[in-house]
Amino acid sequence: MSEPERSAFEGMSGVTAMTTLPSDSEVLEWIREGWDFARIEAACAQRAGIDPAILGHAAHSFLRLKVALAVGSAMTTGGLGRRYNECVPWRVHDSHQRAYPLRMLRVLGRRRCGEPLSPDQVSELDTFLFLLARARLVIGYCAATEDGFVFLPQEWRTTSDPDLPLCTDPLQPYEVEWVRAHGG
Repeated sequence: MSEPERSAFEGMSGVTAMTTLPSDSEVLEWIREGWDFARIEAACAQRAGIDPAILGHAAHSFLRLKVALAVGSAMTTGGLGRRYNECVPWRVHDSHQRAYPLRMLRVLGRRRCGEPLSPDQVSELDTFLFLLARARLVIGYCAATEDGFVFLPQEWRTTSDPDLPLCTDPLQPYEVEWVRAHGG
């Protein structure tokens, strides 16, 4: 192992040995109490006897991944899911689950919940939001159309939160056609 690789894994032994993640029920209890991701991460590190402040970057990233997986598992088990209702207010059809606007809205939801994002995710989200704002567009959703997601003029915004570029009301196919016919 090269010296850079060895230094990247300094402090990882405590993280890789962290097998005492909280149970799903314990994580669900914390979520229901309003704990944010940072607080859950700190509790998991404390439980494993790890001080995140002394971990190297790679080890800290690994700790965050393990905690994110524990939180995701607990939310799925508890039926909470990761829908980010503020950012994804619609019930999205299975055929639209891989759509780029949905992916960006979920990343926005993770950011707003304080969950960790990679530098690439931050950059991609910031660019996406910048382009929407610059073009004065918001995102709408119509389950009955092939694409599902549609970019609408700013006037269609139905959220009072300026950081959420959404038309939260589900759209009807005729509304999507009208927007497309009128240059939206």
